[in-house]
Amino acid sequence: MAGTPNKIEINNRAGIDFVTKKFPEKTAINLECITGISARTIENWLNGATGIGAPLLLALISELGPDFLDAILSGRVKWVARAAKINERDELIRSTKAAQKRLAQIDDELKNGE
Repeated sequence: MAGTPNKIEINNRAGIDFVTKKFPEKTAINLECITGISARTIENWLNGATGIGAPLLLALISELGPDFLDAILSGRVKWVARAAKINERDELIRSTKAAQKRLAQIDDELKNGE
């Protein structure tokens, strides 16, 4: 077989940056709550004592979705990058609708003298 197959490597640093940005305080405890993986195991990964194990990796992908997967793959897998963009777009639509709803409530309150 000519050539070497593409090797997909996990970017641990990008994964750590992703989760610490999402959970800037008590990162390990918050991740334990959503993944069921022990905070100690997560701390070991966060501080670089260990690499990310398969159970934690799969749990984080499951809970954090394509955005996390895209981060740890450094955007190298096109379908994952596309899924992350679609996810981001959907989130922006949701937050825009929530903001529009709140603006309408404020407008109503101002009209009613509240």
